[in-house]
Amino acid sequence: MYKNGKTGISPVIGVILLVAVTVALVSLATVIVFDVGDDVSESSDITVQVEQINEGINFNVIRNDNVVDIRVNGPDGYEETFDANIGNSHQIIEGEGEYTVVAILDDNNTELISSKIVSEDTELISGTVEFNPPVEGVNVTSIDSDGDKLDYDITNQDGEYSVKKGETIKVNNHEVEPNENNTIQLTEISDENDENIVDMIMDKNDDGIYQIESASQLQAVNEKPDENYELSNDINASHTKNWNLLKKQGEDISETVGNRVGDDIGDRIHVSYTIQDVLSIYDTEDDSEVTEYTIIDKDEGIIELNEETESEINITYNLNETHYKGFKPIGDRDTMFEDEFDGNEYKINNLYIDRPQERWIGLFGYVESGSLIKNVNVNNVNIIGDSNTGGLIGRLNNRANVENTSVTGNIYGTNSNTGGLIGQNRGNIENSYSIATVKSIDSNTGGLIGRNRGDIENSYSIATVKNSESNFIGGFVGRGNGNIENSYAKGDVVGNDRVGGFAGLDNGNIKESYSTANVIGNDGVGGLVGINRDSTVSESYATGSVTGDEDVGGLVGGNLLDATVSESYWDTESSGKDSSDGGTGLTTDEMQGGDAETNMSELFPPFETTDEYPILQWQE
Repeated sequence: MYKNGKTGISPVIGVILLVAVTVALVSLATVIVFDVGDDVSESSDITVQVEQINEGINFNVIRNDNVVDIRVNGPDGYEETFDANIGNSHQIIEGEGEYTVVAILDDNNTELISSKIVSEDTELISGTVEFNPPVEGVNVTSIDSDGDKLDYDITNQDGEYSVKKGETIKVNNHEVEPNENNTIQLTEISDENDENIVDMIMDKNDDGIYQIESASQLQAVNEKPDENYELSNDINASHTKNWNLLKKQGEDISETVGNRVGDDIGDRIHVSYTIQDVLSIYDTEDDSEVTEYTIIDKDEGIIELNEETESEINITYNLNETHYKGFKPIGDRDTMFEDEFDGNEYKINNLYIDRPQERWIGLFGYVESGSLIKNVNVNNVNIIGDSNTGGLIGRLNNRANVENTSVTGNIYGTNSNTGGLIGQNRGNIENSYSIATVKSIDSNTGGLIGRNRGDIENSYSIATVKNSESNFIGGFVGRGNGNIENSYAKGDVVGNDRVGGFAGLDNGNIKESYSTANVIGNDGVGGLVGINRDSTVSESYATGSVTGDEDVGGLVGGNLLDATVSESYWDTESSGKDSSDGGTGLTTDEMQGGDAETNMSELFPPFETTDEYPILQWQE
């Protein structure tokens, strides 16, 4: 297994497997994995893909830290040195014999990576290691009849390995029995040996914290969600798009849906997946078949019924494309994540989740009270879920904490509580942000948080938030009951009722915050808050354009019960609104530059002036 320098163990120079899952002769493409000696600098790290071909080898540099050159020695005295730049690829064909690969480090030391004998009579065993999903980064070792190591490999992101055929096979020093296809199923081995998969595929550092190096190890956290984990490198999770097959293109699927997508002509329903053809539609109230309908959008799964109905609809249809469910969120309501997860500022890239009929969706599905998620950056996500869906967490429970986290990408909810970072928050969040497109077809949709019942500070959202059919839509939070301060929202917000540049409905407290988001809605629309209900807004401002029909304001659309607005402002010119249910309207010039501190003195500090609108001090 690859070791990061943080563990105190020498790094591995990996060579990734590229062979088919068969027992083959060496004439097939193979990959060799070598271990560098202990005297290599702990910061050095290189991954070289080596493909063994007829009469020689082909290599490609995948990753490199401080290796300057690669020297290859071959049969009959062959020797050549190549640049170790990432992406460099070379083919060496020198016939049968021994090939060695040598790393030349930046301190001019050289290290033998390993050697390999190309021979026509070498028999290989090739297969995969998996526990659903495939397992990346584990050692597969073949052992000869004397009990000595014959060959070994490190699985690639598809779990593939290839080693010389021996008497037995070990995975991370656990003796295993591949099936007839040479697949090593770790779940079966784990059950037989009463050993958790986490302990089989992960190592701990000196502090006893499990180290995560791959997407498959990240997925394995579900097997032991009550332990401490940390990332030891960036993780490319793009292959999660091909995890957990749901249905293939053309296969049929059935589901029950409500008429959530309204329209003037009949009712529209929204199914979970792409549509090829509709096979049947039935009204659940009287089990009558609906025969008059129009497929409005196959990709979005929208169907218009040519008759109105108040009941749910049973629909069966063919899929227009193959669908995979992708990554399974860490923790659910029955088995929550309940410890500490430290991302160490590393990135999890290209995470894919497509589970529109499942609740509590995100990198983490359900996080228990007392847990801590920190220093996690999830980039370029594509996530679809039912209620409580977020880019990082579906639901964060009371007294759980999130610190220094971020999400970028696309998040889509088919039910309530959808947020760029967290679907529903009941804990504490600080120093976190989302830069995302957030869409939903139900209530409580926000650029950062869908439904907030906790405390948030020093955080922001730059988002496109769209939910034109439902209520409680906001650039930062859709619906809030907690305390928010020192935060801001930018972007565009589109909703139906209770729509705000910062919060759609505020039932808590918003202090020392601002929004520049543009807002479009119908009823209860505000540049900062759509509806302020039994809550307070103080020392805040809004500048985005505001468009609506009823209860529309440059700062607040409407105040209900004992709601108050104090020492807060909006731009009458950029918003297009000269009125608000609370706050003071100023011109653009009065809110920008040095004049801002004169005209909005209560905001300073924590605000500070710029050539344009004021910003929060922590933004610098």
